[in-house]
Amino acid sequence: PHSANAMFTHMSYIADIGVEYLAISNTFAGFGTLGFSMKALSFGDIPITTEDQPDGTGEITSPTFVTIGGTFSRLLTDRIAVGLTLNMITERMERVNTSGIAFNVGVQYNGVGGIEGLALGVVVKNIGPQMEYTGNGLLRTGQIDDISRPGSFYLVKAAAAELPSVMEMGLGYEANLNEAGKLRFTGLFQNNNFADDEYRGGVEYSYDDLVFLRTGYNYIPKNGEVQNIYSGPNGWSFGFGVHTILSDVDLSVDYGYRAVQFFGGNQVVGLSLGF
Repeated sequence: PHSANAMFTHMSYIADIGVEYLAISNTFAGFGTLGFSMKALSFGDIPITTEDQPDGTGEITSPTFVTIGGTFSRLLTDRIAVGLTLNMITERMERVNTSGIAFNVGVQYNGVGGIEGLALGVVVKNIGPQMEYTGNGLLRTGQIDDISRPGSFYLVKAAAAELPSVMEMGLGYEANLNEAGKLRFTGLFQNNNFADDEYRGGVEYSYDDLVFLRTGYNYIPKNGEVQNIYSGPNGWSFGFGVHTILSDVDLSVDYGYRAVQFFGGNQVVGLSLGF
């Protein structure tokens, strides 16, 4: 493992929405690892519409959704690691905005039950206070009939919303097939506060730490007759990666594809560097 690492990813999400992600970390001997991350949603240009002009005003807006995080993690023993992330969340649309904070906390245990290669991880995400939109975009004009006074503004108060907290529990196992080949099996249960629970499984084959082939499946139980867009026939995902060393720098390039019921699949391209 390297003391300094960096990762960049781009995901084509729904329609023309993209998700950009950047993370860097550095390990300090005897202290732990500090990390910084930033995730942003790119919506592109969106025409502005109003109640009076539902076909558009001719103006364009581009919402800004950014999450900036700081992470600390360290090994408690040679088998147990813990980590904590503080996220600063900012969301801004045309003349309205909101901001908040959220915590992620997790623990990982390697060698579960004395079995080498078997790891267990538990993490709780998005723990924080409610968020509420404010701004002059919530102002409306009003006028009282039969009173000879100019119209005035009144504020529409936006409802506060809880963060979508998540609890994840995962198991992973790595098996050596021979001197060059390895298989990794992963399974995960995700409990969503405001959505159906999810069950995920994945398999990765690596050859000589150079080439990686991956596949996975996401299962979400039906809510009545409604099937989640990431489950059922659309629950499959696959990907591959290539790893090499250039001038003492670890370089990895990864690609992933996740099927989606609507708007085409999600595609992720990532670049990882180790120094």
